[in-house]
Amino acid sequence: MSTREQIYGALFSLLSTLGPYKTDGTGGNDTFKTVTREVQEVQTIPNDAQPVLMQYEMDEENSPDPNRPTKRTWECWLIIGATTQKGTPGATVINPLIDAVEAVLSPSVGQPFQTLNGTTFSCRVRKVIKDIGDNSPAEYRQAAASIQVEILSATY
Repeated sequence: MSTREQIYGALFSLLSTLGPYKTDGTGGNDTFKTVTREVQEVQTIPNDAQPVLMQYEMDEENSPDPNRPTKRTWECWLIIGATTQKGTPGATVINPLIDAVEAVLSPSVGQPFQTLNGTTFSCRVRKVIKDIGDNSPAEYRQAAASIQVEILSATY
């Protein structure tokens, strides 16, 4: 059985592949300027630190069964923030970022589920909520998306 930190750490490690490339040759592919487990309101993050991807751990539900391992269903929200200039539709910026997250959470070729390096049974996107920011009054528009991720595991 994997611990919470092993599972959430594996998820964050996978998401970090979308983060900034570092001069030492490590890091991600520069899809996001900031990838963090520290959650804050996207509008408080400076424009030059966006697009941002935040991992927000939420509810956990355990379904015990005396004849089977306890099924654990965990909810995690991935929060994306990106600014656009006035006149640029927010959807044109936020949609490719959502696609990048969904792609990195896809199962490996030949595998039925994303298992976060074997730490869990499955990890999948359940829902996407968008606020494309086109009604923002400022020169820069704040677009955001929240991606609900469901993690399934079992404990004995």
